[in-house]
Amino acid sequence: MSVSPRDVMWEPDRKEDKVIKWLLLAFFFFVPYVRLFYFPVVSAKIQPTEIIFLFLFPVALYRYGRRLIPESNLFKIALAVYLGANLLSGVVAGSVNSILESLGRVYLVVLALIVAQFVQSGKVESHNAEKLVQAWFAGAIVMAVLTIIGYAAAVNGYLNQTVVVYENYPYFGTVIRAKGLTGGANSLAYVSMIPLLYLYRRIRNGKSGKGWLVLLVTVCLLTISKEFVLILLGCFLIDPWVMDNWRKLRPMAVVGISLFLWFGTHLIVQRPNDVKGSYLEGTEYTSENVFWKGDNVQLLETSYLALKKAGISVGKKHPLLGVGPGEFNKYLPEEKAKGVYPDHLPDYDPHSTWVGAFSETGWLGLLGIILLTVSAWISIVKNISVNSWTQNDYMLPVGVSILLILIASVSLDIMNFRYLWAPFGILIGVMALNKPGQVVR
Repeated sequence: MSVSPRDVMWEPDRKEDKVIKWLLLAFFFFVPYVRLFYFPVVSAKIQPTEIIFLFLFPVALYRYGRRLIPESNLFKIALAVYLGANLLSGVVAGSVNSILESLGRVYLVVLALIVAQFVQSGKVESHNAEKLVQAWFAGAIVMAVLTIIGYAAAVNGYLNQTVVVYENYPYFGTVIRAKGLTGGANSLAYVSMIPLLYLYRRIRNGKSGKGWLVLLVTVCLLTISKEFVLILLGCFLIDPWVMDNWRKLRPMAVVGISLFLWFGTHLIVQRPNDVKGSYLEGTEYTSENVFWKGDNVQLLETSYLALKKAGISVGKKHPLLGVGPGEFNKYLPEEKAKGVYPDHLPDYDPHSTWVGAFSETGWLGLLGIILLTVSAWISIVKNISVNSWTQNDYMLPVGVSILLILIASVSLDIMNFRYLWAPFGILIGVMALNKPGQVVR
């Protein structure tokens, strides 16, 4: 059966299931759309997913009730620590923004639990999980078409919301990067990841869809993002031939690509010369500090590395609960005054899950994320023999995409994005689907 953006329907069991089904399908379709409607006058962005969730939550709460609470005691503890640290940190910080940010993280966790319960609530043969992935695929295809049109217009001089222009971009100079209707070029690569891997897996299993794959690959290339290397790694990890013949090379590939990505994110390779007067001087990409200098090459610190230094400095001053969710950039002027963070760099968000958690929610929030990661890993190890990940086209792409996002967490605030929590909900639901006594009818 070929994949079609319209191929996202199945029969519900109850009235509530039908409502939840369509709301979740709509939600997953709109996962890629951060800026579907944009009003420059007030700089407002409308995210359809949040509007959908307002209708989804009461229906799901009525339908599932206490079943939304996960069974695993370790997972419950991890969620309690993570959410408790964020809420408490937000209240202690005392700002409306911080409290709203902490509530936003609660929303993402609840979303994942609703998705997990929905996946469990269907019969095994209903493939609820795959329908959600197909809805995401449909949204990504529409996004890709709009992005290609927007990029073609930009190349011909008509700049628009689907692209962003970077001047003096490291290694490339001035470039036009595709970002679609997302928050940035990197975001477009991430929201295209699961649809692309899903499609690749289907094609490698002998099914159609090569045209859609070319479209998604083209869009990801136009982002000029290092994340494309992660997508290539994902294709390698889920490829049936690689799994049969090069299984032992897969962990080595993960380690190698991770080190390459982390290196490229935090350091710029250039010839040993003074940054002053070069094309990188005064740009937002580098702190202008030389990390290491040799006879023929030097390594220049990027803004990502400068942010980590500032984040650690901020976290040390507020070790228990941090400065509050979403409050990190407000403390960067102080770090600039002390010389920890360069004056010419913008007051960015942390751009690191781990350092960001430490600076914004302290050791308690960082512990919550570590516990979540550990509990998820334990669940995967326990259930990988129960649920075969190779008997369908969607499970490996979902699982591997979460691994890829975890690799990127070193330089990405992954806890704030629904393209982590939505597939995480699918993963939780599928792992529990075949367990006796856990399927809700």
